[in-house]
Amino acid sequence: NWISSRAAPLLPSGKYSDAAKWVFGSVPGMERLYRSSLYCMFEATFWPIGVFDKGGMLKSVAERRVRGEMLHALSDRKDLIEKVVPNFGLGCKRVCRTDDYLPALKRSNVS
Repeated sequence: NWISSRAAPLLPSGKYSDAAKWVFGSVPGMERLYRSSLYCMFEATFWPIGVFDKGGMLKSVAERRVRGEMLHALSDRKDLIEKVVPNFGLGCKRVCRTDDYLPALKRSNVS
C-alpha cells in the first residue's frame, strides 16, 4: 500500500479525551459521523481534483510526493524499498496515513 504522513494538523493524535470517548459511546451515530467526516476530508476530496484520474497531472504530482516520502523514510534500508514501495499507481488501493508504520519496519526486532 501507499504510505503517507498523517498530515498532523488535520488528523487527531490518536488520543481522545474522556469527553470525546463519552460522546462516541453515548451519542448514537456520532462515531460514524466522525469517521465519515475523516473519510470526506482525506479521500473523497481527492476525486474532484483528479488525483486518482489515470494519467492525470495531479496524480503524477501526488504519486511523486508520496513515493518520495516513502523512499526518504526507508533510505537507510534499501532492502525494504523493493518490498514496501508500491509498483502500482496511487489510487489502486487506499492510501494509509501514518507516521509510525515505516519506522516500525526498520526496527531490529522486525523481520
